[in-house]
Amino acid sequence: MDKLKDRLTDRFFGFDANTLLESEDIPNERKRTTEATFCEALTCGVSYLERWFDFTENNVVRVLQHLSLNTLPTFQQLVSVCTALPLTVALNMGALQ
Repeated sequence: MDKLKDRLTDRFFGFDANTLLESEDIPNERKRTTEATFCEALTCGVSYLERWFDFTENNVVRVLQHLSLNTLPTFQQLVSVCTALPLTVALNMGALQ
């Protein structure tokens, strides 16, 4: 979402789109309406994300990132995953010896 907001602020819509908007072959009025359409699309995308996605630290998807295959999770990260998901595990400590 932050990247979309940055693109909207910078009015950067991708290399090809910006090349098109800087072209001398297109009338200025057409460039303005095209840029406004691009801005509207980014604004809709940001609004959608703000409405339907949870970007807080307690977001389950964010917590599940600890289970990435790139690195081993720490014990505390595993605890946070189990806390975020309603998991209950009964350990038989005697069986672990």
